[in-house]
Amino acid sequence: MDHNINGRREESGATAVEYALMLAMIFLAIVITVGIFGNTLSASFQDSCNQMFGGC
Repeated sequence: MDHNINGRREESGATAVEYALMLAMIFLAIVITVGIFGNTLSASFQDSCNQMFGGC
Protein backbone atom coordinates (compact mmCIF):
# COMPACT_ATOMS: atom_id res chain seq x y z
CA MET A 1 0.00 0.00 0.00
CA ASP A 2 1.26 3.44 -0.81
CA HIS A 3 0.83 6.10 1.81
CA ASN A 4 1.14 9.81 1.25
CA ILE A 5 2.63 12.33 3.69
CA ASN A 6 -0.53 12.43 5.85
CA GLY A 7 -0.55 8.64 6.26
CA ARG A 8 -3.56 8.12 4.02
CA ARG A 9 -3.71 5.44 1.38
CA GLU A 10 -3.50 6.39 -2.28
CA GLU A 11 -6.70 5.25 -3.96
CA SER A 12 -6.23 6.40 -7.51
CA GLY A 13 -6.97 4.09 -10.40
CA ALA A 14 -9.13 1.03 -10.69
CA THR A 15 -8.21 -2.23 -9.03
CA ALA A 16 -8.34 -5.69 -10.58
CA VAL A 17 -11.55 -6.40 -8.67
CA GLU A 18 -13.26 -3.37 -10.21
CA TYR A 19 -12.11 -4.40 -13.69
CA ALA A 20 -13.39 -7.93 -13.07
CA LEU A 21 -16.79 -6.58 -11.97
CA MET A 22 -17.05 -4.37 -15.06
CA LEU A 23 -16.09 -7.30 -17.30
CA ALA A 24 -18.67 -9.53 -15.60
CA MET A 25 -21.42 -6.93 -16.09
CA ILE A 26 -20.52 -6.47 -19.77
CA PHE A 27 -20.53 -10.24 -20.26
CA LEU A 28 -23.90 -10.53 -18.53
CA ALA A 29 -25.35 -7.77 -20.72
CA ILE A 30 -24.14 -9.58 -23.85
CA VAL A 31 -25.59 -12.91 -22.70
CA ILE A 32 -28.96 -11.31 -21.90
CA THR A 33 -29.05 -9.46 -25.23
CA VAL A 34 -28.23 -12.58 -27.23
CA GLY A 35 -30.83 -14.52 -25.25
CA ILE A 36 -33.52 -11.95 -25.99
CA PHE A 37 -32.74 -11.24 -29.64
CA GLY A 38 -31.04 -14.49 -30.69
CA ASN A 39 -34.13 -16.34 -31.86
CA THR A 40 -35.53 -13.27 -33.57
CA LEU A 41 -32.31 -12.66 -35.49
CA SER A 42 -32.00 -16.32 -36.43
CA ALA A 43 -35.54 -16.38 -37.82
CA SER A 44 -34.93 -13.14 -39.71
CA PHE A 45 -31.75 -14.45 -41.35
CA GLN A 46 -33.48 -17.73 -42.19
CA ASP A 47 -36.35 -15.84 -43.86
CA SER A 48 -33.90 -13.72 -45.84
CA CYS A 49 -31.99 -16.80 -46.97
CA ASN A 50 -35.18 -18.55 -48.01
CA GLN A 51 -36.29 -15.56 -50.05
CA MET A 52 -32.94 -15.08 -51.78
CA PHE A 53 -32.04 -18.71 -52.47
CA GLY A 54 -35.38 -20.52 -52.28
CA GLY A 55 -34.41 -22.43 -49.15
CA CYS A 56 -31.38 -22.89 -46.95
